[in-house]
Amino acid sequence: MKSMDCCDLHLHSDASDGTLSPRELVTLALQKGLRAIALTDHNTTAGLQAFSEAAAQKIEFACGIEYATEWEGQELHLIGLFLPVEMFEIAEAKLQQIRRQKTESLRLCVQRLQDAGYRISYDKLLAQSASTNLNRVHLANLLIENGYVRSVKEALHQLLDEKGPYYYAPKRLDLQETIAQIHAMGAVAVLAHPLLQLSEQRFRRFLPIAKGMGLDAMETDYSGYTPEQTEFARQCATEAGLLRSGGSDFHGSNKPGLEMGTGRGNLRVPYEYFTALQMRAGEYRDAVRENVHFFEKNISKL
Repeated sequence: MKSMDCCDLHLHSDASDGTLSPRELVTLALQKGLRAIALTDHNTTAGLQAFSEAAAQKIEFACGIEYATEWEGQELHLIGLFLPVEMFEIAEAKLQQIRRQKTESLRLCVQRLQDAGYRISYDKLLAQSASTNLNRVHLANLLIENGYVRSVKEALHQLLDEKGPYYYAPKRLDLQETIAQIHAMGAVAVLAHPLLQLSEQRFRRFLPIAKGMGLDAMETDYSGYTPEQTEFARQCATEAGLLRSGGSDFHGSNKPGLEMGTGRGNLRVPYEYFTALQMRAGEYRDAVRENVHFFEKNISKL
C-alpha cells in the first residue's frame, strides 16, 4: 500500500501529552505523504483550531477528542471523530469538568508519591509542562527528570499503574452517554485500542452491547497490535457491523520509536477508513441540523 493511500486517525499534540504542536503534526504528515490525519488529544479541543487551519487546503483531516470512559468498571477510551468546528466551544465547555477531575487525581497521586519518599512537587509538574491539560505522561516525565525511572513506559508500569498504590483514578464518563454526546455534536464514536484493555472473551461480549449503545467504529489497525490482533479486530468489526478505524497513537518523543503513519514499522491504515467515517459523520451532522431537540437532549448528558 502506497503512503498516499494511508491515513493516521489517532494523533496527539502538545495540547495534551504529545510533544509536537498541531501545526508541526500537519507538516510531518505532509512529509510522510499521508493522505489524511486526525488530531485526537485527550479531553481538550485546545489544538483543534490551529490544526484545522494548518491542514486546510493541504491535507484531508478530521478533528477529534479522546475521552476516558467507563463500562462495567473498565476504563475504555472513546474518540469523537469529525467534530465540526462550530462544536469546538460546546465540547470544550463540557470537557472543563473532566480536566478538573483529572487535575485533582494528579495532585493526589503526587501527594502519595511524596508520602512514599519521592522528592517531587505538583508545582514543578506545572512548571515543566507546556500543556495545561496534564495527565500521567507529564508526571512520568517529571519522575524521569528526577532520576526515579528511565522512560515513560517504565513510570506508567511501575509507579503510575492504575492498580498500583500511588495512582488515584478520576471519575470517568459513562460510555453510553458519551456516545450520545458525540453523536449530538455531529461526530462519530470510535472505540480506541480495545484489545489493549479488554480480554478476547470480554471483548466479544462487549461489542454487541456497544453496538446497541450506538458505537460507530473501532480501531482495528493500531500500532500496539500484532498482525494476528489486527486480523481478529477486523473480523470482529465486520461481524458486529462496525466501521473500521486506526492510527499510530503518535505522541512525539513521549513514545520513542513510534512513528506517525507507520507506528513501529508495520502500520498501514487504509484511506478508505477515513472516507467511510467521514460519510457516517455527515449523517449525524444532517440529523443535528434537522432536529435541534436531538442535540439539546443528548448534549446535556455530560
